Amino acid sequence: MTDYGKIAPYYDLVYEDVHDIAMYKRLAREFGEPILEIACGTGRVMLELAKLGYEVGGVDNNNDMLDILRKKLEKMPADMKHHIKIKQADMRNFNMERRYRLAIIPFTSFFHLSSTKDRESCLRAAFEHVINGGRVAVDVFNPDENREQGIVRHEATKTDKNGMVISKFSTSRMNKTAKAINCYHFIDITDKTGNMDRATINFKLHYLFSKDLKKLLEDTGFKDIKFYGNYDLSPFDERKSPRIIAIATKE
Repeated sequence: MTDYGKIAPYYDLVYEDVHDIAMYKRLAREFGEPILEIACGTGRVMLELAKLGYEVGGVDNNNDMLDILRKKLEKMPADMKHHIKIKQADMRNFNMERRYRLAIIPFTSFFHLSSTKDRESCLRAAFEHVINGGRVAVDVFNPDENREQGIVRHEATKTDKNGMVISKFSTSRMNKTAKAINCYHFIDITDKTGNMDRATINFKLHYLFSKDLKKLLEDTGFKDIKFYGNYDLSPFDERKSPRIIAIATKE
């Protein structure tokens, strides 16, 4: 699993332009609460749902990311905190000691799992945590094996509340045989005097196509599997859609 500790302080800022929150609000309205976020990190998604009054739970194995989430919780009203439960645990094996109407695995977290066994364990844990008739929603990117490799891409530049300029860059190389992507993320932090520091992480993503994800969900026991191609829940197109968003039902 990837250690996001080095970039945890900057995670929310550099990923604030991910446009998935409206989709999860829509799913919450449609499927109800309580809602479980698997690989919740800093709470980027789950706290937005909590602010609307939904009862939410979150599980993640990275203490640095959860520390940021805990600090956010300290600033929230007591009546809101009462409806939020977080647990530090592996997404492949956890027990929240309750059941949910909706479990979500946002923003490609599922691709950090490297083997079929790990993926099945994660989905089985999700299956066990949703009620009969409950749903799981998995969001990953739609792999493009023709994408140019080794290019350094500038993804974002933001200024934080202290005037620090935070810039995020990334580069990657794909191994099509192994269905793996070796990723390097660089975050440059520049203070008001122009001094710069850099936080770097290297990790692998293990990608799947929609047919692979469908089989995993079926093998875990999920039914009525529907695929969407972006956060507006537009129809999925294998060649054109930027995302693979699977929503499946426990019957």
